[in-house]
Amino acid sequence: MNSSEVRNYLWNFLRNKGLPENSTAAVMGNIYVESDGFKIDVEEYSGGGGYGLCQWTGSRRTQLESYGISFSHQLYFLWSELTGEDTEITGADLQWINPPSNSVTGGEDFDCSIDEFIEGDGDIDFLTTAFCYCWERPAPETNHLDDRIEWAYEFYDTYATGEEPT
Repeated sequence: MNSSEVRNYLWNFLRNKGLPENSTAAVMGNIYVESDGFKIDVEEYSGGGGYGLCQWTGSRRTQLESYGISFSHQLYFLWSELTGEDTEITGADLQWINPPSNSVTGGEDFDCSIDEFIEGDGDIDFLTTAFCYCWERPAPETNHLDDRIEWAYEFYDTYATGEEPT
């Protein structure tokens, strides 16, 4: 699959699961940065062990690999880690951590419940930051949060308006 096909499928997958447009855009902005532009099988460049769309590492990567690493597996695994649904099938653990640790936020106070995120309760800046801090959890010095937010707006503007993505 090419990048355009991956992002179209990802948008539709998350929307069909009931995730609001602003939360879907937040997930996609994060994944775009994590996966170097929606590369399904990308390995982490820094050698940190991350794999796939969400750069799963450590026990999360092990659980993903036990479930399967295809694009479809990655989508269902992501959804299972985000919502806690079908964990007995995927082997995933619910991964939303709130409040996130200071080692993730760089000392910033941040609070977003999983319910707020799933309901889309917030603007794209807030929801993209929430997904980054509470689910992805990269180091603050390498989280590229501004890029994640910029891409989330790009995806929102493209998909929520019904325009054909480029």
